[in-house]
Order: sequence, then C-alpha cells, then structure tokens
Amino acid sequence: MSERVPHVPLIVWQIVLALAAAAIGGVAAVLPELRDANGLTNGTVGVIAAAGFLAAFVGQGLLAPLADQWQRRPIILIGLIVAVLGLVGMALGSTGWQLILSRLAIGGGTGVVIPTIRAAVALSDPDHVAENQGKLVVGEMVGFIVGPAATAIAADALGVDRAFLMLAGLLAVFLPLVLRVPHTPVESVAVERETRSQVLKRPALRGVMVMVGGYALGLGAFEAVLPLQLADEGVSTAGIGLFLTIFVIPIALSSVLGGRVADRVGPLRVATIGMLAGSILAMGIGIMPSIWWIAALLVLAGVSDGFGFTASLALASASVAQDRQATALGVVGASEVLFAGLGALPAVWLFDTQGPGVAWIVMGAAMTVLVAVGAMMCARATTAHDSPRLTPAA
Repeated sequence: MSERVPHVPLIVWQIVLALAAAAIGGVAAVLPELRDANGLTNGTVGVIAAAGFLAAFVGQGLLAPLADQWQRRPIILIGLIVAVLGLVGMALGSTGWQLILSRLAIGGGTGVVIPTIRAAVALSDPDHVAENQGKLVVGEMVGFIVGPAATAIAADALGVDRAFLMLAGLLAVFLPLVLRVPHTPVESVAVERETRSQVLKRPALRGVMVMVGGYALGLGAFEAVLPLQLADEGVSTAGIGLFLTIFVIPIALSSVLGGRVADRVGPLRVATIGMLAGSILAMGIGIMPSIWWIAALLVLAGVSDGFGFTASLALASASVAQDRQATALGVVGASEVLFAGLGALPAVWLFDTQGPGVAWIVMGAAMTVLVAVGAMMCARATTAHDSPRLTPAA
C-alpha cells in the first residue's frame, strides 16, 4: 500500500485552478478587441496566442517536475504571482511585443501551477485518480466559463485595460488562500528515482504525450481562429465570450463522470474514444451553415473533451511510478501547450489564406491522426506491461 500525501481539501485546489484558468481564458475572449484597439495584424494575434502556450510548455515541462523534489506550496504561489503580473502587463501594454511578453508571463505562471496541483491530487488518492482529476477539470472549467464571459463583458463596459486589471485584482485577492495551504512534503522513497530522461523513455508516457499533443492542436486553433471567425460573422466581444462558455460548460458537466468511467473500464479506452470524437467534431466547425450550428458542435465537442482529456490525465498518472507524478503530468501538459502553441500559427495562416473551412478540416485531420498514433503506442505499452497501472483493477 503506497503512502499518501497529507490531505488537502479538494475544493482548495479547485478554486486555485479556477483562478488560473480564468486568467488564461480571459485573454482569448478579447483577442479581436486587442487587435482592433492596438492596430495589430492577425499574425500578431496568432503570436500572442502562441506565446502563452509556449511559455506554459516551459512551465509544465521544465519547472513543474521540480514539485517531485520540492515543497509544492511555494511553487504554486510563485506561479500565481507571475500570472498576476502578466495580467497587469496585458492591461498596460499597447504594442505587440508588450502584449506577447505579458502573455508569456500568464502562460508560464499558470503552466507551473496546474501540473503541480494535479500531481498533489493524484498522490492523495491513488484509487480514484481519474475521478479526482475530473473534479479538478471542473474547477478549471469554472474558471474558463467565468473568465472569458466576465472579461468580455467588462471589456465592453469598461475597456480592455480595466478588464485585465479587474482579473488581476481578483487573482491577487485569492493569493492568501494559497498561503494557508499546508506544506505537502514529497515522499521519501527507498529506491533510486528515475531521472526525467528515463521517465520520458517510457513508451506509455510517450504515447500519452502524442495523444494529448495531437488533440491540443485543436486548442490552438480554438483560441487563435475561433474568436476571429466569430468576429468576422458579426459576433460581439461579449458574444465571443459566451461562445467560449458554450464549449467549457459541457466539459465541466461531463469530466467527473468521464473520470469515474475511466477508473472503471480503463483510461486508455475512454481517452481514445473521447479524443477521436472531439477531433472529428473539430473538422466541422469551419463548415457549419450558421453560428448556431457552431454552438451545437461546440457542446458535443465539450462532452468529448470532458471524457477524453480527463481520462488522458489518469493515463499519464498510471504510466509512471508514484514518485514521478509531477514529472509525468508536467511533461504531458507541456506536450499539450507546445502543440497548441504550434497549432495556433498554421491555423491562423490557413484561416487568412484559405478560410475557416480549410483551416478546421486540416487541423481536425491532424488531430485525428496523432490521437490514433498515440493510442496505438499506449496499447502496445499496455500489452508489453510497461506499467501495470495502465489497465483497470480486476
């Protein structure tokens, strides 16, 4: 029986993740207004979107694994402070490079926070990893729901700068909550730890990284292209925020159920079906005859995401030893944001040159191929007993 880290109420982690997600989602909702107010090109908007993902890649892949060796509370606190500073920079910046640097701070800060919290929760209850990860996804999705809608409405009423200052202030108000979280000591283990390179050589973990990374191409297109597509259709800034909300509400409602199913039947099966369904649905976003059809498609894609992405987190956790949870969840998260950032640029280019139909079909097809390849890698690793925790308990 493995030791468990000291218990921290899950609601604490959910609130912190909600605030981090609100900081991320709030930027996406006002990208068109930032473009128009500051005279930016669509290409610059794509770089701003990509910058956050690439900074989060560094935070999750290089810094978050330190949580396997250090106390987690200061890592979470520092990450949130950096995110607050990034939001202030978004409010005060007026040039492309200033906004890019601010987006880097938001992405890097939240990139450190999210996998550190996920690892702490995975270790706190190894028998219900997928279900608890689903509950964390609920916290994130609440942030993504409130963040875009509130930021967009505030931007319409008060201006973009005040909207970002409002979000930064809200996040700063809750920093004392993190200070009250008790230290979560890292387990001391008798055996020698795997190095990060050894962890990355695990075939099962590589498979999860390919699955999540491929699926995240759609996230890059979602943030960089969908707001521009809706703005060109005459949707207001507040309306764009509501469209983002339409996508994340089904994720929040389905992620806990998706986690429970993954704990029961195995995370690989649920992750594969959910992510393939979401990838296929993405191909239809650019060819829907009206914005209402787009909204309906986003609802279905949100349900697929709630099942598939939640199960992928449990799959990542199961692919490594208990003392390497932050490393595994960090590198999988890094794969997610790297591919999302890389996907934003070609998605915007395709949108500008070929239109939304071609952009979404190409991105969705790439997602489908990579998810399928990653699933096959995980399946082979399961057959080879790369990790006994990849299959559900009998």
